[in-house]
Amino acid sequence: MIEHLYIESNIFFCYTYKVINENIAMKKTVIVYQTLLGSTKKYANWLHHETGAGMFTTKQIGGSALSDYDQIVVMSGTYAAQMPLIKFLVKNWSYIKNKKVVIVGVGAAPSDDEQSRKSYELIPEDIRSKIIYFKLPGRLFAINRKLIKIENLDPIIKELS
Repeated sequence: MIEHLYIESNIFFCYTYKVINENIAMKKTVIVYQTLLGSTKKYANWLHHETGAGMFTTKQIGGSALSDYDQIVVMSGTYAAQMPLIKFLVKNWSYIKNKKVVIVGVGAAPSDDEQSRKSYELIPEDIRSKIIYFKLPGRLFAINRKLIKIENLDPIIKELS
């Protein structure tokens, strides 16, 4: 276990994480994310530290480079029933369709909210039927900040193990 300290808005945060989950490390895993308000990046960093997976923004990786991985985690925020990750997913689907693909939507609306359902349904059906989807709490400015916790990643880490 490693204790990590960081500063956000002049507030000190400290959390502990496992260096690498060995089951995930044996599978070649990559986290690809796009963020606007910072919550998705925070989750991507935590997941990276928990699993030892590679981590890139959607602008840093794509195409045949994704073929090198066994598991791909694609993360982005959800904004007014839209998910920027869908464009990335569709563009790169031919490279990852035979891989384990985990999609993570991050947003202020709860997972059972109509807007969350709509954003999920915008993923094309042929892709939606082959992915594993998670919705995590995000923030809208300072609202919901306390809901963004490393523990929210536990079901995703379990899925990747």
